[in-house]
Amino acid sequence: MSEEWVELFPSGIAVENSLGRPVLILKDQAGVDVLPVWMNPIDAGIALADMTKGTGLTPHVVSNRILEAIGLCADSCSFVDLVGHHQYVQISFKPVEQKTISTAPVALLGPMQLRLRADEAMSFCMTSKARFFSTKSYMTRCRALDAELTQLGNGLVEGSPFGAISALEKGTKKPQYMM
Repeated sequence: MSEEWVELFPSGIAVENSLGRPVLILKDQAGVDVLPVWMNPIDAGIALADMTKGTGLTPHVVSNRILEAIGLCADSCSFVDLVGHHQYVQISFKPVEQKTISTAPVALLGPMQLRLRADEAMSFCMTSKARFFSTKSYMTRCRALDAELTQLGNGLVEGSPFGAISALEKGTKKPQYMM
């Protein structure tokens, strides 16, 4: 039996973490289920501009115009995989009605999907007005990893990630090269 998909909505971007990596916060309609999405700073800046209803002039304007010219638009962005600390999404595109007849072979394209790293795709998906989806188990895994990354970042700032340095100092067997 497959797990149910939950639609998520952009809620905000947190930029205050010890690793210096912005986090897009996606929430379900009720605001109960939360998915942290780690982003690179450039993509976060573009997403933040889109969230604040800025001018709409992002680097993705050209990409969206190209897609429109061939009769496609981004429809959904589903979180499908977690590899290490990288989240992966599958972006699905759908045909759009065109006002002019295109010479592109849209009928031959059919349904199109791309698997991309989430940190590289979020601002594009937001600019494209794609719908976001995740499973609850995926959200739970990402929240646990986010907590671990935050703990690691705090440890790095304090000089003792997960107590590794203090464990070395208190260890009974030190390698010969340590004095």
